[in-house]
This record gives sequence, structure tokens and C-alpha cells, in this order.
Amino acid sequence: MIVRSGGGGFRLSDKGKESCMLDNLFQPMHLLVIGFIALLVFGPKKLPELGKSLGEGIRTFRESLKEQDPPKPGA
Repeated sequence: MIVRSGGGGFRLSDKGKESCMLDNLFQPMHLLVIGFIALLVFGPKKLPELGKSLGEGIRTFRESLKEQDPPKPGA
């Protein structure tokens, strides 16, 4: 785990469990900050269009995964 050291830098913690820096990315406060930044960057008119196209892209990707033939175990 990465923790803040006394000198203003960061160091690895010896807490036994290794942790990734992205573990706490999806906490509610972080999502609000990301949403606010997206609103500032893209504006209120463009944001719904981006969400719709992102959803369609994810849906298409999932459908393409379902359409693939599973590998044959004997071949």
C-alpha cells in the first residue's frame, strides 16, 4: 500500500496486504468530482450525447462477446 511519508513523498507500506492505487477510485465523492469535471469540460448540452454514445458502445461490445463461438475443447 502506498502511504504518505513524513518528507512529503510517498512510500510503500508494510501492512501485509498489497493495494492498488485505483482501489478507492469509485467512492461517491470521487465520482462526484469526476462528474463535475466532465460537466465543466464538455458542458451540459454535450454530456447526455456522450453518455448515450458510451452506453451504445458498451452494449455493442457486450453483444459482440456473446456472438463469438466458444472454443472447442478437443481442437
